Amino acid sequence: MTRISKLPFVIGIALTLLLVVMTRVAFKSGALPQLAFTRALYLFAALQVIFLYYKAWGAIQDGYARTTPGKVLGFSFIPVFNIYWVFVVMAGFASDYNAYLERHKIETEKTLGSAIYWIAAFCWIFAFPTMGRPLGGILLFVLLVTQVIGTIKLIDAVNLLGEPTDEKPLDDEEPEAAGEEGNLENT
Repeated sequence: MTRISKLPFVIGIALTLLLVVMTRVAFKSGALPQLAFTRALYLFAALQVIFLYYKAWGAIQDGYARTTPGKVLGFSFIPVFNIYWVFVVMAGFASDYNAYLERHKIETEKTLGSAIYWIAAFCWIFAFPTMGRPLGGILLFVLLVTQVIGTIKLIDAVNLLGEPTDEKPLDDEEPEAAGEEGNLENT
């Protein structure tokens, strides 16, 4: 696994979302070109987050993860379905990451809690359509805070994993075939 560099993602996501908040405040009148510019910045931030999760899901692929990096990327662009999918990608990663740690007997105190990712996913969905309204500004600010904190935690967690192995988890080893055991009893 290639380590994920924290600086470009944190700065990129934070600055883009900060620009979204600033343009939202500056162009509070809701004029179409300014709102279009704000939404374009918002979508750019979303692309950065999708790419981050693409890399993160790639780090926990051991045959038991609920999705693959390709699905993270592709399903994020299916209209309407992506409303559901953002929760699978963001909040689902936290639980799959913790399960990965358990399966591979990785001792660490840095498990991911899913609450911040649920909040961020909710804000990603509802900030876009409410962008020209007061609620949109509040959701954008909450998104900025939760996404930056979540990005830092996510990158730290993924970088903690180190190099992946091709070995299956320890507690899921295949027992001997029942037919072989039966033959031993008969002899």
